[in-house]
Amino acid sequence: MIIDGHVHFWSMARQDDILVVRLQPSLQRDYLPLPLEPLLERHGVARAVLIQSAPSLEHARWLLDVARPLDRIGRVIGWADLEAPDVEQVLADLGRDPKFIGIRAMVNRAPEPEWLRRPAVRAGLAAVARSGLVAELLVRPEHLPACLALGTALPELRVVIDHGANPDIRAGASTPWRTDIAEVGRSTSAACKIAGLAELAGPGWTAERLKPVFGHLLDVFGPDRLLFGSNWPVIDLVGDYHVWWEALHRLMDDFGLDPQARAAILGGTAARVYGMAEA
Repeated sequence: MIIDGHVHFWSMARQDDILVVRLQPSLQRDYLPLPLEPLLERHGVARAVLIQSAPSLEHARWLLDVARPLDRIGRVIGWADLEAPDVEQVLADLGRDPKFIGIRAMVNRAPEPEWLRRPAVRAGLAAVARSGLVAELLVRPEHLPACLALGTALPELRVVIDHGANPDIRAGASTPWRTDIAEVGRSTSAACKIAGLAELAGPGWTAERLKPVFGHLLDVFGPDRLLFGSNWPVIDLVGDYHVWWEALHRLMDDFGLDPQARAAILGGTAARVYGMAEA
């Protein structure tokens, strides 16, 4: 089963605080299920994971409402204020919807690089772990030491690192990203998304340009902890769904991945992490 582990929906009428929409005029329109469906169909994608875009509970609840009747949306990653004293109850309320599988912490918008080390944040993430949910971490390279510490402190927490931790591909994605993401990969059980890399490389990107980053992530996480995501519709800034799909397959060809490894990246890892039975 092929699973797209990272898609977004938004409606401009809601006026949600979505950073990429504020910064990119071409994304300042509605992105809802109808245009995504033929893209998933064309590429044989059986299920997709819908990811929050705004740090608000109202946005998370709206995503669940939108996803509820959609067979292709298998799971929803929402949002909760991890530092709120009632976070466990909020998670329980969201969890009444069977498609809700976890929250995304927008660490990239946190006030300090060490935000994940705050006691209140750790307590909120412990509540996520007790609830059997996933914690997605939207981080930049400077947050990786705190991610490593989190994996040590809460080894039972299911963690997914979004976008390979957003390496600076245009500048070569060198140290400290290479060293720190390797330590996270080797010392924790976190999974990592192969999504958003083209956007990080910028206009004119090629699969060849992504090879050093893809190869490094493959080396430190292995295919069983990597998962494909389109990052639709943000991918449209530098290409489209099909171009990214073709690039990913070229990368898998270039590294000689066998059918089992490809199946893990294209769906097996996501099925395990997000609790979706293989079809």
